Amino acid sequence: MVLLKRFFDFYIEASIHVALSVYALTFITLTKFNLDFDNVSLLTVFFATVLGYNFVKFYPIIKKQNFKLNFKLKLVVFASICSGFMMLNYVLQLQLKIVLFLLFFAVVTFLYVFPFKSKKTLRTFPGIKIFVIALVWSSVTLFLPLLQNNVIFTLDVFLTFLQYFFLVVVLMLPFEIRDLKYDIPNLKTLPQVVGVKNTKFFGQLLLAIFFLIEFLKDEIFLSNQVPLCFTVLALFLLLKNASEKQSKYYSSFWVEAIPILWLVLLLVF
Repeated sequence: MVLLKRFFDFYIEASIHVALSVYALTFITLTKFNLDFDNVSLLTVFFATVLGYNFVKFYPIIKKQNFKLNFKLKLVVFASICSGFMMLNYVLQLQLKIVLFLLFFAVVTFLYVFPFKSKKTLRTFPGIKIFVIALVWSSVTLFLPLLQNNVIFTLDVFLTFLQYFFLVVVLMLPFEIRDLKYDIPNLKTLPQVVGVKNTKFFGQLLLAIFFLIEFLKDEIFLSNQVPLCFTVLALFLLLKNASEKQSKYYSSFWVEAIPILWLVLLLVF
């Protein structure tokens, strides 16, 4: 049991779970636009997420420790290096326009850690953290597979982008609530600025918009609506019950599993 818990903790801390969520959202794009299974796009996104998230999370820690790594961090670094090589393998199979597209988000990830203005990083720039994350998630998981498969961008594509963007913002809110007692005031996170209650109301409003956007699309399928309803309901309840004293895995596992749930429901229905 102890070994299983350690493995599960590594699964969470090494960003494998969040990478599966990003993978799931990319898979949802393929499903919603009736595209064939695209292993290159899916695995590019998966390994890029592991590498990017671990870089953002652990580079500052490693830097402070002067590269004196404990066993857990050594495993995370090893997983990140392996992910980097795997990502490179799949990136080389992408079209040039997509490689250039990904380079932009690589720069965004870099600026999330390294200061670029008044010694601030994107991570510490007041009020924008969750929106930067939402922009990266929604852009990569939607546009990468569509560009790779040469899909013509229609109104439905941009409506789906708005859906993904709002969904990821809401996914970040339980994390913002959890970290309220740790975040410095200068970050000006949503809970810091408007309070927990209003943050939840804001998230619920975005969820309602996320759901209603589906009915603005040219192609509306009942098989998409049922999974969407369950996904919205699950995230609504998770947001409603989020608190500063939430359990260790509340946000990092259950909240981040929402895209995986959505994908499973889409495949079932």
